[in-house]
Amino acid sequence: MEKNIFEELREKKDTLIAQTHKAKEFGWISGEREKEIIDKINNDVLTIGVIGQMKCGKSTFLNAFVFQDAVLPAATTPMTATLSVITYGEKKKLKAEFYTSDEWNEQKQQASRNLEDIKNSVEESKVKAAKELVSKSVKLGSSINSYLGQTKEDSLDNLIEYVGAEGKFVSITKSVTIYYPEEYLKGVEIVDTPGFNDPIVSREERTKAFLNKADVVILMLYAGRPFDATDRDILFKNVRQCGIGKVLIGINKYDIPFANGEYEDEIKNYVVEEIKKACRDCEDDTLNDILNETTPIPLSAEMSLLSKLPMSTINANDIYQTAWKRHCDNFDISTQQDLAKLSHLDNLTFAVKNIVEKEKANILIAKPTNALKAAGDKVKSEINKQCLECEELIKNLSYPEEELEEKKEMLSKASKRLCRKVDALREELDEEMRQVI
Repeated sequence: MEKNIFEELREKKDTLIAQTHKAKEFGWISGEREKEIIDKINNDVLTIGVIGQMKCGKSTFLNAFVFQDAVLPAATTPMTATLSVITYGEKKKLKAEFYTSDEWNEQKQQASRNLEDIKNSVEESKVKAAKELVSKSVKLGSSINSYLGQTKEDSLDNLIEYVGAEGKFVSITKSVTIYYPEEYLKGVEIVDTPGFNDPIVSREERTKAFLNKADVVILMLYAGRPFDATDRDILFKNVRQCGIGKVLIGINKYDIPFANGEYEDEIKNYVVEEIKKACRDCEDDTLNDILNETTPIPLSAEMSLLSKLPMSTINANDIYQTAWKRHCDNFDISTQQDLAKLSHLDNLTFAVKNIVEKEKANILIAKPTNALKAAGDKVKSEINKQCLECEELIKNLSYPEEELEEKKEMLSKASKRLCRKVDALREELDEEMRQVI
């Protein structure tokens, strides 16, 4: 099976760690330097942020891109979206962080506001979100106070209770960390972000903080209505505020307009033109430069996921079975291999890989590699010096005994001359010092 970008990065790290151990074993570096390099390799984190409107297929994309399995449930409503972080763990589990009492009171205060009195669309969106979340909190009843400010570990099977629209804890869940036992996720954070209309300021700030440190941000559009007003706001208001320098754009579910006779290039060209218009209106040179270097990529995350799932799983699930038949009929194909190729997820993966290799691997891999190379070069230089000395010694030993005695006498005379010269210079220096005093 072809390796994903996370597996490749993990393999590079493991190779570098093995080389570091060897360098210590050969005496090139000290134990302290060995630990320093390995800590740097292990503690450095690759962060990928995924943003976009609800129903654009982010969960399916993450299932295909990260897990190659149906791990994440269907997305929540826009108002209940939770910040989710996917990373490595020794076993499958989740850790939920709940709002503090102050944050919950802030939310209740927002929910008590009258929508008719609000003229700002952003504020209106936040108040609507607060009202929905407070209304959903009735499921917890009087026990709600016992959860506020706490964290809770749970089985990954119960994830929907924290991120699902009707989940028991969805109203008070601030963020969820998903731990998954895949080696390639070591040193990786994939951040599934909620909208920027969060009624809790601290959660929105956390989203921005994650995106600020992201090595790459993927904006997912829905091909049925790509780059509409909401997408423009996400990119030109929210992403712009975060100061993000690496943005990729995926146009998900391209198979839907394709079924109606619209080809990939038409979808892509439409988005390119809409982005150009938005850039002209925005007048932000930095963001414009970033977007000018970005080519939108049509893809179908669902097709990619179906190409990775066992056929027994697909046949046992009515939704998967219907989707499989639709895609096969739509593209006139019959194998998972064809489905994977036409999903075009590899195109987006390749774009992510390019950025990771330029922005991350060059720093993460090159710096320790150069440190080991420098240590090796130092050892090599010392060995070369010793070799030259040995060669000179061998050359001397090959002389006849008479010549060696003659050479020894010459060296002795040269040594005496140098000593006399040093003594004379010392006397001259003493005389100069006396005159100065």
